[in-house]
Amino acid sequence: MSNSTCSYRFSSEGDRFIDYVEAARASPQSKLSTQPNLGLLEPINESDEGSPSEDQGWAGLARYVQRCNDESEPEVSYKVLLVVRHGRGVHNVVMDEVGSAEWKKHWSKLDGDGNRTWFDAELVNEGVQQAKALGILYNEGIEHKNFPIPDTLYTSPLARCLETTKLVFRDVVEGHGRTFKPVVKELLRERLTDHTCDRRRARRWIAAAYPNYELETTFAEEDLLWHADRSELSAGHIARTQNLLEDIWSQDSGLFIALVTHSYALSSILEHCRQNCRRGDQHGLNDVTLDIRIYGCQQRTCRRIFISEHSIPEIVDIFALLLNNSNKNFEMVLTEREKDERISDGEATLQNNDNTTPDEELARTKSAVSIAETFSLLHEILFISTICMAQFMTQGALGNCLNLLHVIGASFSLSNPAELSWLIAGYSLTVGTFILVSGRLGDVFGYKRLFLIGFVWFALWSMIAGLATYSNHVLFVFARVFQGIGPALVMPNGLAILGASYHPGPRKTLAFALFGACAPGGNVFAAAFAGLFVKDHEEWWSWAFYSFAIGLAAIAVFATFIIPDPPHKLSSSSMTWKEILDQLDLLGATTGITALVLFNFAWNQAPIVGWETPYVYVLLIIGVLLAPVFFYIELRVASNPLIPFDTLTSDVGFILACVAGGWASFGIWIYYTWEFFQLLRGGSPLLTAAWMSPVAVSGAIASLTTAWLLHFTHPALVMLIALVSFTVGTVLMMTAPVDQNYWYQSFFSLIIMTWGMDMSFPAATLILSNSVKREHQGIAASLVSTVVNYSISLGLGFAATVEVHVNNGGETMSDLLFGYRAAWYMAVGFAGLGLGISIIYFIRRMMKEGITGRR
Repeated sequence: MSNSTCSYRFSSEGDRFIDYVEAARASPQSKLSTQPNLGLLEPINESDEGSPSEDQGWAGLARYVQRCNDESEPEVSYKVLLVVRHGRGVHNVVMDEVGSAEWKKHWSKLDGDGNRTWFDAELVNEGVQQAKALGILYNEGIEHKNFPIPDTLYTSPLARCLETTKLVFRDVVEGHGRTFKPVVKELLRERLTDHTCDRRRARRWIAAAYPNYELETTFAEEDLLWHADRSELSAGHIARTQNLLEDIWSQDSGLFIALVTHSYALSSILEHCRQNCRRGDQHGLNDVTLDIRIYGCQQRTCRRIFISEHSIPEIVDIFALLLNNSNKNFEMVLTEREKDERISDGEATLQNNDNTTPDEELARTKSAVSIAETFSLLHEILFISTICMAQFMTQGALGNCLNLLHVIGASFSLSNPAELSWLIAGYSLTVGTFILVSGRLGDVFGYKRLFLIGFVWFALWSMIAGLATYSNHVLFVFARVFQGIGPALVMPNGLAILGASYHPGPRKTLAFALFGACAPGGNVFAAAFAGLFVKDHEEWWSWAFYSFAIGLAAIAVFATFIIPDPPHKLSSSSMTWKEILDQLDLLGATTGITALVLFNFAWNQAPIVGWETPYVYVLLIIGVLLAPVFFYIELRVASNPLIPFDTLTSDVGFILACVAGGWASFGIWIYYTWEFFQLLRGGSPLLTAAWMSPVAVSGAIASLTTAWLLHFTHPALVMLIALVSFTVGTVLMMTAPVDQNYWYQSFFSLIIMTWGMDMSFPAATLILSNSVKREHQGIAASLVSTVVNYSISLGLGFAATVEVHVNNGGETMSDLLFGYRAAWYMAVGFAGLGLGISIIYFIRRMMKEGITGRR
């Protein structure tokens, strides 16, 4: 038997809620009514026995749980699970009518009887009324007893749970100003028998029937778990529940988590919190510590659960509601016949599955949701390589133009540094401003589709950039600006495909590390390749863009056959145009993009025409005025905002400020380093590419090291090291004499700056991912990418403004050097600002969590 490794060991706080098993056993005729105040017990002050505790009631529980999280070891975290069983379904009614034996023997294997359908059984009217009544009760509990509003709603994908979730929680959530967006989780399903009521409908049906629900990116179109000829072992179901809880604990930062599920699933959760329990005392708490052994798994860390409602398998089978208040009880009675059924149902259905081992059952459960595990080794290598081309070519488009900047400028009779900087800034501007929108487009229309469209668009405008040699620099700049939309489409959707294809674990971490490692390599390779074209004939610079376009088109064709088409959050085929437009938040997108473009344009254009030119400051003012309009739309108007500002924490602000400072300094550093090498040290494009080549090796090492380092230290420390690298690397280049040997300051500046790049991006993405709710995970990487690219473009605008005001027109080498160093001084200022913020953030997190603080 092979061993599986469990990340967490779960245990429950035994003194926060009543013992539901004992309460059920004490109830007449094994009848268990929902308990007053959802079974919450009131704690007693330890320091003053008999006096009320400050942690009384649900508000007190919330304070208590938050305090536990703040004071516990870094590897321990606390949550409250609010568990609800679905209302009465068609299958329940039919089983009562025909009897348990006949149901299991015959009727459960059918989809229906011609009049009723119980395949993926829906709620009957009684179940609907039960769920509605629970919603009313829960709202009353919020008003009178401070019941918590769930931070996240998770539901089983079966129809009866989907509908119960809506009936119970939609008014609760929306009535308190929050967005109702439950997450549909495959692992939250009932223990799988050969009964058709356990088989779910297709993904497209769920998306059409419940458009406001979020389907996991790994959610398959058809049901891959259910089989008509065999049932899931109980041990396999417990293992699946372990995976479910681990996924929630690792991905969701909320304190109050609602689960809408089935009776066996509830029982399995209890197995994790009651089986093999022993009393212990940690941190002054009387804990129930659970010791679970699943297939030889090794528990490494501990997660504690507070469960406010329970399904008691020995007592309760079918009951509609688990959450209740003190005066209105919903009762479910388990008859002796149903008790027998509960015992036998888990065994009789295994008779056709004698040769299935627990390991095979667990493997079947896991493989159903992992696309990459279905690949051969060769296919996986090709898949990762193709996705990594998104990063490789994005940076390549920066490197090839940067290396040929003065060659291209000379062909268009451009020598003004401010005009030349537009050739770089225009590209980064559109990459940064369109990433958020393209991520949403992928959610609606499909990640693979947008990935392919992005490469085709990228190729088209790369070709037009080359053809600009027959026109003028205006067309070239225009082409560069539109070229940047290609990477904006490719990057977030490539990352989404990569994320949707792997389970969390070492392979996924390695895949993302390889993605990051391609950035410096792409920059250097494209720069060197471009240098070859102009080595003897500078007029051939356009072929650098033609060949780049051909490569992009080839990748698009290759990706069509290699890249899978993973499920995405929404399905445009099941939505009306009004719903599609609503999901895309066109008003917010248009306002936000316009504000960013105008503000950036003003700062990059002003060094060319001067701030006294009216259209420059007019556009700047319009851009500034549009910013609060964008915030108003996102906060008050948009039903599906591009950026959910109301859910972002102070951590997000700290990290984005660090990223902005670090990458603004990087944009200035790389642009003026290239200028320094070519104009002051006399390097040809090919030699300059050779001088820059160490960043490819250093960047790859930095990416892989960062992936390893993030397993052992807090991301805040990694971010701090990254900002130190940005600052030190820029200072080294800024102070390097023109006639100094390359292997001194210049070489070490290149090596150190690369670590700033490849440590800050993954650290920032991870911190933001941990700071937002699961339904907003996609926005984390998009926000980081937006800030990175926009900061590069805006930083160049600021630096160019400084340079043209101090370099006396760049008439002499001394003037050029003075202008470059002035720009680098600004870069040091940006990096230093980011470093100061990162130090504050690091101290703030260390005081709260410690050096390894991961929860």
